[in-house]
Amino acid sequence: MKVMLDTNILTTVENKLFEIRDKDDYIILHTAIIEDVDIFITGDKDFDDINIDKPEIMNASEFLEKYS
Repeated sequence: MKVMLDTNILTTVENKLFEIRDKDDYIILHTAIIEDVDIFITGDKDFDDINIDKPEIMNASEFLEKYS
């Protein structure tokens, strides 16, 4: 299982896979998708409205509830 934690990585992506309110957050989730991450753990509420199949987006407490 690949797990990615939210970090601050800034770069530019030309072909958008999804829309997100905070444009600086785009590259973080984009990287998780292209790296085939299973679970994306973040406390950033901007990711709450993203509707994608993979990675599964959850906060730390949701992860612990589901996997511990």
